[in-house]
Formats: sequence, structure tokens, C-alpha cells
Amino acid sequence: MIESELLYFTRKFDKKEIPETDFQTGEVIPGKYKMRYSFECYDITTSTIEEA
Repeated sequence: MIESELLYFTRKFDKKEIPETDFQTGEVIPGKYKMRYSFECYDITTSTIEEA
């Protein structure tokens, strides 16, 4: 079964600079940062689509 959702994006978002972390150790890398975005959206799915 494949699930899908219809999303409505409101154009509102938050942009936050966060410290970069090492993938293996999880430790913060001094002086390196990345941008994290959070988007506001609503699920406007009206029906479920199912495939056999």
C-alpha cells in the first residue's frame, strides 16, 4: 500500500542557524554551522488512495 498526503504550505517558515555536528561521534564541530528550516503546512488530504 502506498500512502500519500496532500499538503498546503502557508509560506510561513522559521530559519535557524545551528552548530554542525560530526556524523559518527555527534560532537559539535567548532566554527561550523548549518541552516535548519521549519515550514508550516496543513494536511488537506480528503481521501485515502490504496493500491492493490
